[in-house]
Amino acid sequence: MYDLSRAASQLLLATSITLCSAGGMAAECTNEGYKNVLYEQPVWLVGTFGVTSTLPPGGSYTSSFSTPLPAASSLTDDAYFSEKHPWSQDTIWWDARVAESSNNEIIITLDRIYLIIQLKIQADNNDIYTLYYLDENDTWQSAWEAGPTNQWGVTKRNSIDSVPPFATDRIKIIASGGDYQYSVSEIYGRGIAYDCD
Repeated sequence: MYDLSRAASQLLLATSITLCSAGGMAAECTNEGYKNVLYEQPVWLVGTFGVTSTLPPGGSYTSSFSTPLPAASSLTDDAYFSEKHPWSQDTIWWDARVAESSNNEIIITLDRIYLIIQLKIQADNNDIYTLYYLDENDTWQSAWEAGPTNQWGVTKRNSIDSVPPFATDRIKIIASGGDYQYSVSEIYGRGIAYDCD
């Protein structure tokens, strides 16, 4: 079990500590303080993305749907669009009314276990995005639900004061509700490497 109270007190120390990687191997590193621990971490798209149910037979995508999609790694590059950016332009988008897209998942694999204290997502405005973490028993736990906003296009949501600290090496995003047309353009997790001594 992850001892978060012990970890939290040790996070204040600016010393070199031994840390566990996602694979369970110890690695030496220097405590760098809190940072975006999702930055440039690998992203996996599970399901069918970039296909819409509104395309007429024999039709082609209009300029309102960007295809091909950007690389999945664009979700963790720490680059945000301006607020109200079109939801299906240069984002990772999908239409859950397409059978193969109804259970899409976005999974981020981290290079070690991190203690995460804050989450942000920039995603389509009128939908719900639930962020999960994989716990020490390999069970997905809900970390935060980013609800709809009263704007249009992609908008940022911030979990400040609503996410208890959790330790993990994997994050999963699932969309629900709204108009069943979803998109994500950036995911952020503020945390620090977890001491597993």
